[in-house]
Parts: sequence; C-alpha cells; structure tokens
Amino acid sequence: MSKKIETKVLIIGGAIFGITLFALLFIFPKSTEKAPVQLLSSADSSSTSKTTLKKSSSSEPEKRIFYVDVKGAVLTAQVIKIHEGEIVQSAINQAGGANSEADMTKLNLAAEVTAGQVIYVPKKGEDIPTQFSTTNTNSTVSSTGNTNSEKAKIDLNTADTAALQTITGVGIKKAEEILKYRDEHGKFKSVEDLKKISGFGQKTVEKLLDYVCAN
Repeated sequence: MSKKIETKVLIIGGAIFGITLFALLFIFPKSTEKAPVQLLSSADSSSTSKTTLKKSSSSEPEKRIFYVDVKGAVLTAQVIKIHEGEIVQSAINQAGGANSEADMTKLNLAAEVTAGQVIYVPKKGEDIPTQFSTTNTNSTVSSTGNTNSEKAKIDLNTADTAALQTITGVGIKKAEEILKYRDEHGKFKSVEDLKKISGFGQKTVEKLLDYVCAN
C-alpha cells in the first residue's frame, strides 16, 4: 500500500516538475521578450517623429533680408530692413506711414520691393522726380533695383534739399551739408568736390557719379 502511495507521489511530483520546467522554458521567456520590443518600438517612433519635424522645418526656404530707402511724404524718411517678398505698402508702413500731404494714388502699393530700391512718396500736386518716375508710379516697380535714371542726373549746383534726397544714399543731413558747402565755397567744379565734405569718401563719391553732375 505504501509503495502505491510512493508511486503516486512520484508521478504527481514528476508532473509538477514537468509543468514547471515547460513554463520556464517556453512561456516565461516569450513574455519577457515582449517588453524590450515594445520599448524599442516607442523609441523608434519618437526618433522618427523628430526626424520628420527636422525635415519639415529645413524644407522651408529662409527669406532674404535687404534694405530699401523710403523718402518723400512719409512720417520718417529712412533706410529700412525688409524681407524678400514684401510690398511697397509694407515698406511705407515701416517708415511710419504716409503723412497727410502724401499722394498715394501715384504709387503701386502692391508691387514687390527689391534690394536697394528707393521708394519715393510724392506730395499732393507734386510730380515724382525723374529718378523714380519709372520705379514706383503707375503699375510696376523696377525689378533691377536700380532706382536712379542714368539720363537724368541731379545737378549739385542747382538742386535743393528735396531733390538731393532723391539720390540713393543721400539723406537730409548729407543734403544739407551739400547746400552748406555750396553757400560757403560757391559752385561745385566737379562731382569730386564732394570728397571735401564730411561723410563723402572716395567710395561714396564713386557710387554717385552716375547720378549727379556739376554743371
């Protein structure tokens, strides 16, 4: 009788041992392997998301920044920094906007600005100076960025402050210095005489040769 009991115990013990061994070898390893797979999947997803964001941001082209000179009937005539693709209206707004004397009907406010352009806002009843008559009136703004006419030069000996300010690179201070020199020393004998005025170096004068004369 005791042998039968011992036999049953051995059989039951062997079965328990077999089941335990089976579980250790085939069930538990599979369940533990799933965890790292899930972690890797999450990391890969995060990495992919970041890569996608970087590609998306780098695919957007950066707009070029350049300068334009806003003159005439605006609150603050000045050289302003502007982004490529912006229009004449935006440039005028950055200069404080047009003043009460401005005649905006002579400008194409929707025209795209170009690097180095001079935007001249005329007063009511004023004709736009020749230098700008083809650049910001009627329908278009010159696409070349050269806003001074080679044919119509400003005479240093007859031009007033307003006319001098239409020259690219010449603001109110330089215009007044030119008039002061003319009053103190008489007429300019040549454009080169500008170098005798503070603020007009060799390079500056060379840039003005196409736009001014001394008759």
